[in-house]
Amino acid sequence: MALGAGQTWEDADLLGTAPEETTGGNAGVSLGDLDGDGWLDALVVTPQGSLALTNDGTGELAEGLISVDEGPLPAANGVALGDVDGDGDLDAWLGRLTGSADLLLVNDGAGHFTSSEMSDTESESFSAAWGDVDADGDLDLIVARYADSFDPSEVLDGSLTGGPTTLYLGDGSGTLTAAEDALPAEVLDSVAFAVSLVDLDGDGDLDAYLANDFGPFLGPNRLLENDGSGRFSLVDEETCFCNRSMYAMGIAAGDLDGNAAPDLYLTDLAGPDLLLNEGGAVFYEATLAQGAEVPNAEDHLASWGTAAVDLDRDGWLDLPMVFGPLFPHGDPDGLSALGEDFDDWVDGLAQRDVLLRNTGGGVFTDISESAGFTDERKGRALAVGDLDRDGRPDLLTAGLWYAQSWHTEGGCANGITLRLTGEGLVAGLGAHVLVEVDGVEQHHWFTGASTWSSHAPELTVGLGETTVADRITVSWTDGRTSEWTSVAAGELEISP
Repeated sequence: MALGAGQTWEDADLLGTAPEETTGGNAGVSLGDLDGDGWLDALVVTPQGSLALTNDGTGELAEGLISVDEGPLPAANGVALGDVDGDGDLDAWLGRLTGSADLLLVNDGAGHFTSSEMSDTESESFSAAWGDVDADGDLDLIVARYADSFDPSEVLDGSLTGGPTTLYLGDGSGTLTAAEDALPAEVLDSVAFAVSLVDLDGDGDLDAYLANDFGPFLGPNRLLENDGSGRFSLVDEETCFCNRSMYAMGIAAGDLDGNAAPDLYLTDLAGPDLLLNEGGAVFYEATLAQGAEVPNAEDHLASWGTAAVDLDRDGWLDLPMVFGPLFPHGDPDGLSALGEDFDDWVDGLAQRDVLLRNTGGGVFTDISESAGFTDERKGRALAVGDLDRDGRPDLLTAGLWYAQSWHTEGGCANGITLRLTGEGLVAGLGAHVLVEVDGVEQHHWFTGASTWSSHAPELTVGLGETTVADRITVSWTDGRTSEWTSVAAGELEISP
């Protein structure tokens, strides 16, 4: 397996001019068929400027017909795609800078968006996850927000606050309304980088996992259990063992060890963490034991966007992730204000991306060099989708200030790409997929959210050397199930 670097978009494409000197920065990417031609398009956003790209039908992306209010894509911190009005095409949420309201972009089906401001959303919005949290048949949205300003002294004394982290309930017509008292008070002012919606406890509804920055000073990540009606309660650390106090940047969720429960891989400063789910949302830390560590080094301090994806289609989920300096122009002393314990945390300017291959059973090996996935630019975001429809999942990465496509190449294993269509764009986000191949079960979940970004509404199921899946069963978020038998390698469009 190799990842071949494809198209590149640099400063001028994204920003019009080279970016000004800044003390921070981020970028987000989302993949989905935005113009209704069956091919994945892309939205790339940064706070300085953004870029909308259409697919020409071969996997090549170029500036095309995608527009917002007859103009270009607005600048933003983050982007997430979902069908908010239930009409079978993908709409978009844009998270904006402090002082600017978040935007909801409604698609006409041909890639032309009409925007509206979301009320009371003028805090620093970074990431969001779509999903039907109340099982009423339409998409809801949870938004993770960061601090409006950064002062190291407020980190040290624990007074820095973010937010508000907010759950918005959809009505199926394109309207989102903030749900009062739906989230526990402990998470409302979290300084959060990412959020994921996935059924972690196996009870059939979507739980939320919130990845928080500066955990040792401001409070840990949080697992929020859904009661089935869209009301969430805090699961304490003594119960779930997953509310890690870390500098969390991103979340990958998927069954990494083959025990039918979704695990978590959390990007971080000084090395990501692997949390394996024993079932029922009870986790244990297994980073070193499973070979999933990325040792802290000048070229591997800050990991950001990540995903659980079967790149080589062998039936096991791999872990690509992007790295990049905390500060756009590098700052070896950037963490010194936090104390002498951080003296060996060097924020190197050139930090290399990483690909961990799952060799089976959740045991990983670093194949970054052999796969060609060692980009040293200032990475932030990563999204997954099959850009060229060759049956292999591809990647789109972005950072300060660039975007890069990566096409998966080589290998002889087979796979099935499950692509959500029609009602599946609503019921599919968060849906559980059971695949039976030669008597062996695989368990997958459609998890759309990534750091400041969202993956395409599809997933690739690896068959290895087998050419047919005996059975595929999808349990939708609204309680319905669908089943297919004797599914040959290739593509399968699915909807309830």
